[in-house]
Amino acid sequence: MVPQPDPTLQYYHLGDFELQSSEILPSAFTAYRTYGSTINPCVLYPTWFSGKVVAGNEWLISTPSHPYRRALDPAKYFIVIPALFGNSESTSPFNTSGPKGGAHLPKTTYYDNVCAQHPLLTVGLGITDQIAVVGWSMGAGQTTRT
Repeated sequence: MVPQPDPTLQYYHLGDFELQSSEILPSAFTAYRTYGSTINPCVLYPTWFSGKVVAGNEWLISTPSHPYRRALDPAKYFIVIPALFGNSESTSPFNTSGPKGGAHLPKTTYYDNVCAQHPLLTVGLGITDQIAVVGWSMGAGQTTRT
């Protein structure tokens, strides 16, 4: 059974997205979730290799059920959690059909994910300044790209 998408996820459509390898990821999209207000400084908090936006990447964020034990407070920051290509929430083998779908999905890199996150922030969400990037594991690897 194919899992149903989480209704709290949002999607930024990239169109046919050119990868670092020069291959095209057809009809690419980045899944993401936000917390807080866009008037606050932005914290980009990308997922790690096996992490998902829906389950796993929220342990640093204050929520109504955990208001005091989290490092990222939506009352102070606009928090954006984008999902990596291939993690099943963003463009992935299971949700891409055609000749480049399934096992034929082009390989993606840190660079590709960071390049996809840039238009999500700047065009999709209108964030152009006051951005910090935090993460751990593969999410931390994305913080080093300038």
